[in-house]
Amino acid sequence: MMCRSVPNLGFGNTSFAGLLKCLLLALTLAGCAQSPIGDAPPGQAEPQSEEKVYTAVEPIYHEPLTAEEQGRLDRALEAASDEQWAVAGELLAGLQQARPDVPFLKVRLAWVRQQQGDNDEARRLYEQALAQDGSDVMAVNNLALLLQEEGEFQAARELLKKGLAQPGPAPELHYNLAVLSELYLLDLEAALTHYRAYQRAVEAQAESGATEPNGADAPTDAGDGSETDARASGARPEADARVEGWIADLERRLK
Repeated sequence: MMCRSVPNLGFGNTSFAGLLKCLLLALTLAGCAQSPIGDAPPGQAEPQSEEKVYTAVEPIYHEPLTAEEQGRLDRALEAASDEQWAVAGELLAGLQQARPDVPFLKVRLAWVRQQQGDNDEARRLYEQALAQDGSDVMAVNNLALLLQEEGEFQAARELLKKGLAQPGPAPELHYNLAVLSELYLLDLEAALTHYRAYQRAVEAQAESGATEPNGADAPTDAGDGSETDARASGARPEADARVEGWIADLERRLK
């Protein structure tokens, strides 16, 4: 029940005009999104054994998209923003087949497959993308969420930690690692550490005039209004006041 996707459709190398709707939808449905995992109370969540740990690698160089390829990608993004998943999937699948050297195409296609309910294919594509570029925040975040959905909590934690070791700010990874640590691994100290790190990263972005990576705004709360449900559903809070409350709660519990 972590945030389901990264605040980043990751459609890097494209124009973002008119795509904030798609970006926010990715957060709500793919990242802070899709259905929450499992219905068992947090205290009953136990990591499985023999989980696969995914490694992050240095990004590889690839030739930029041609004008024709960029046009196809733009059409795919437009279709995705209108929730035309079949059209977006067909365009992205064709692009990915023609340009297997471009990992971000795999990530975008994986996200669309998630919206189509094909999590197995999404997971395969995220894995392939990360084998090429371990720094893609959306791929790290969404694959970690899929791993968590399968009960592979340790693997999800290791993947998020590897993502955080990459250059660049990634507050969403801190947030999701905090949720995973608190609700599933019952590691309250780690949860507190990463909620604090999330707050620092958000404050740093605000001071620099940035929003979310790639220009997306933070997603709104998709829970029913309670703090527990907000964390369990994975929705990032609209205001950091909630996270401050969770931090205060953890500090009291750890005294």
